[in-house]
Parts: sequence; C-alpha cells; structure tokens
Amino acid sequence: MPRLLLSNYGTEVNGLVNSITQFLGIINLAEMGIGQVIHSKLYQPLATKDHDLISKIVVSGQRFYKKIAVILLFYVGVLILIYPLLIERSQNWIFTATLILSMSVSLFSQYLLGNNDRTLLSADQKSYFLNGVQTVLSFINIFITIFLMKNGCSIQFVKLVSSIVFLIKPVLGRIYINKTYAINRKIKYDNDPVPEKWSGSAQYFMAFILDGTDNIILTVFSTLQNVSIYSVYLMVISGIRMIHQSLSAGLQSYMGNLWALQNKEKIEKTFSNIEIGLHTMNVFLFGCTAILIVPFVKVYTAGIVDANYNQPIFAVLLTLAYLMTCLKTTYNIVILAAGHFRQTQLCHIVAAILNIGISIAFVYCLGLVGVAVGTLIAMTYQTIWMGVYVSKHLLPRPISHLFKRIAVDIVCLCLIFVSSMGIHLHSLTYGSWILIAIKVVVVALLDVVTVSFIFYPKECRSLIKFVRFK
Repeated sequence: MPRLLLSNYGTEVNGLVNSITQFLGIINLAEMGIGQVIHSKLYQPLATKDHDLISKIVVSGQRFYKKIAVILLFYVGVLILIYPLLIERSQNWIFTATLILSMSVSLFSQYLLGNNDRTLLSADQKSYFLNGVQTVLSFINIFITIFLMKNGCSIQFVKLVSSIVFLIKPVLGRIYINKTYAINRKIKYDNDPVPEKWSGSAQYFMAFILDGTDNIILTVFSTLQNVSIYSVYLMVISGIRMIHQSLSAGLQSYMGNLWALQNKEKIEKTFSNIEIGLHTMNVFLFGCTAILIVPFVKVYTAGIVDANYNQPIFAVLLTLAYLMTCLKTTYNIVILAAGHFRQTQLCHIVAAILNIGISIAFVYCLGLVGVAVGTLIAMTYQTIWMGVYVSKHLLPRPISHLFKRIAVDIVCLCLIFVSSMGIHLHSLTYGSWILIAIKVVVVALLDVVTVSFIFYPKECRSLIKFVRFK
C-alpha cells in the first residue's frame, strides 16, 4: 500500500501522511505509560483469580482513557490550525485539515474502548484474539484501500475508510472480554487500585521519542521528501520488528506471572533462555535486514524519481538502532515484570535527551543519517543501562555476562556481513531480490547458529528444550 500511495499521490503526499501520523501520535504522551503500569498491576490478581481487584483496575484504567479521548479532541483542533505552518510546503489548508480529521477517527475508538481492553488481554496472555482480529482487518483494509486508490479516490477518503475498518477491532475486543471475564464495570472503590499510575511515564515518553520524533524532526528541520524516504525504510524495519514482537509477545506476561508467584529459581532459568533466544533471533533478523534493505527499497521504489531512495549509510544505522531497541526488550521484560518503573526513570530521560539533542544537532549537516545516529546512540545507551540494572538489582549475576553477550552479537554481525559480501542484486525485480534474500538468510543462519553453539553450547541446548516444551 505505501508503494501504491507513492505512485498515486507522490512523495510529498506520502511524506505528509507519515508526518501527520507522527504528530497524531503525540497524543500518546497524554497516556504517559499508564498502560504499562496497569499491565504490571494485573499480574497478581490474574494469577490469584481476584475478580474484584481485576474489575477495579480495569475501571480505573477506563476512566483515565476517557479523559485522554477528550484531550485528543482538542488536540486535533489545534493541530488543524498549527500543522500547515510547520511544514516546508503543503497542499491548501482544506486538504491538510480534512486529511488530519480522516486519520484521527480510529484514535478516538482506541482510547474510548481499545487500549484498556488490550492491556487486560495482554496481561492474561490472550493477545492472540486481538492479534487475530487485527490480521483479518488488515487484509480487508488492503483490498478496500487498493480498490479505492485504483479508482482515483482522494487520499482523505481512503484514510477515512481505513479508519472506519479498524473501528471494528475495539468493538470485538469489548465483546470478547465481556464474555470471557466477570468484569463489574460499575464497581466502586475508595482507594485507587493503581496509585502508581505515573510511575511508567519516563518509559512511555522514551518509547514515543524513539518511534515518533525522528519524523517530527525531519518535518520541522528538513523536507517532506526526507520524511517519505525515512518512512519507506522504517516500514521495512517495522515489519522486522513486528516479527520480534510476535515471537516475544507473551514473554513479559509469562515473566510477570512468575514474578507474582515469586518463583525465583524458575525466573532465573527462564530469563537465561529468553536472553540467548532474543539476542540470537534479533541478530539474525536485523543482520539480514542490514544487507537486504537497500536492494529491497531499490526494487520497491523503481520508477519513482522525485526523491533519492538509495540511502545505504542511513539504512545500516537505522537498522542497527532498531536492533538495539529489540535487544533492550530482553532486559525490559524483567524490569516491567518486577514493576521497577520509578527506579529506571533516569535511564529513559537520559536516552530521550540523547536522541533529541543528537538528532537535531546532526540533521542540518547529515539529514537522514543525523536522526539515525541520534536514535542509535540513545538506544545503545539504554540497552546497556538496562542490562546492567537487571544484573545488579533483579537477577544478580556478573555484569561481564552482558558484555560477553554484546561482543558475541558483534562477532555474528561482522561474520554475516563478510559472508554476504559476494551476494549482489543484478536486476531491479522482486524475483532477483528474493534469490539474494534466500542466499543471505541461509548464510546468516549458519553464521549465527555456529557462533552461538561455540560460545554458549549449554545455553543453546537448554533453549532448544525450552522452546520445544513452551
């Protein structure tokens, strides 16, 4: 669909759509990580089947999300007035205003219904229901969007219909929860069941900084063409990141359940398996991505000549930045399971400052590369900080284990790069790209498995048993 958007509406409109998406995402700052705290508070009552406490936490969360929906309404109005002044060049005011309105419809439903229900299902390791609904709706949306684009519909109408399609998800989620859980939505309570609501604010703010501000910085300090180029590369990397998220989705809730039951021995053994599994998987995924992403983008944007999409240095830096983001998950799983939000706030604040400061400092002279450098430095700092924190305060072990793991990751990445140097794209076709992708994947898999068994033979055998039984 992004390829169709580029060919039907041009690079500038594609950049405009992605820029508006990130500006609408700013409203997520109003949530400030409260969903993460609610998620953490649900582990104990779900483990002990305390339906009254579950109901109180759900009702407390729903009241908060309704307030955010009201804030969103006012924010969209302000955005319509101010946004056209921020961009270098845009369509007329009516074009931009109607596009913002059409893209904001589904956000209201998420805050009125979806986000709170998603948190409950995720904490109970039942995200598969909403994931299944999302998959079906995504296919429906693809077919409808392609039909509308091919028939010359405006981008505003296309985005409005897409928003309406995804309204179905929170409605089905609420129906499923009402049938699965004994939730008393009229329950009253004297004391707030989630008093630490704001403890997760730093974590959520950093997540927004990582996922949103690069596009915003490019919008304000660079061009919509660069926003469009960034969005195409991010589309690919986000797809790889979603593979990571789908394979690790239940781990936080699983660890949270173990932590609630205080099964220390099982926690330590499980974390050891999770650490080597996620490190190995992510090095493999993002190692392949670093080599294949530029050839893919060349094929994907063939025939589009209003911007230069061949950006190899930017591509490698952005890929490494998101590799660090996914590696951070390994340690953040334990931090969230233990509920150590307040203790880790400083790490998130420093990472946010690094990302914004470095990106703004370098965007003038380096453009796309500048924002990628900022994200990479910030996420490397945060991943190492979290790994050290877990080793010192949650699962005591020598810090050298962390740095050994990172050193092995670097060895794997270098080996993948060297082994793939002779593989080249010979023609700009999907068939040609698939052939080199198969070669790279085979080479990378052999490299990663070989290195892992050399450095971690015992852990690899344990991981294989863990995956087989879990």
